[in-house]
Amino acid sequence: MVIVEGRYDKARIAKLVEGTIVTTEGFGVFKDKGKVELIRKLGSANGVLVITDSDAAGRRIRGFLKGILPPDKVTNAYIPAVRGRERRKDKDSAEGLLGVEGMDEGTLAEVLSKFGAEGNDARDTARRRVTKADLYERGLSGGAGSAAARAKLCERLGLPHLPPNSLLDAVNALATYEEFVKIADEIKNQH
Repeated sequence: MVIVEGRYDKARIAKLVEGTIVTTEGFGVFKDKGKVELIRKLGSANGVLVITDSDAAGRRIRGFLKGILPPDKVTNAYIPAVRGRERRKDKDSAEGLLGVEGMDEGTLAEVLSKFGAEGNDARDTARRRVTKADLYERGLSGGAGSAAARAKLCERLGLPHLPPNSLLDAVNALATYEEFVKIADEIKNQH
């Protein structure tokens, strides 16, 4: 699992690695008990690679994550401190540094590789991942009773109640497609 600060960072990293990428929503993670519980659950099971911006905010988020996860389950990847501004922003960040979203793909790929993240290759895509369509087909999103079914799935996986997109990330990190199908079908048959 890779942890990044925001959705633009996630989009950038998703081009380079296959797998679960969780956002902290910046400092939002400090107050989001469900997100903290999700990070603890996924991180304790599989470990995490944390890649945040090189600024004070990124360091503060790293410190927070270090406090909620076992130390042996956290690997920190560091982007270089490069002066500049992301294209979508009107002004420089407080420290005038590019964040994860502003790094070129070559630099990010090098950083990720150095710290143990595998790239998008045949090994990563061989595993069948659970999709939004799978959630819908199994009555876990977009229909009557889907919220209750999701709550049962979260309970079975030891997760807080999650909305569909977050649930998708968690399921893909904790279960194989086959395990998901088995649990989802059991929940469906209970109705």
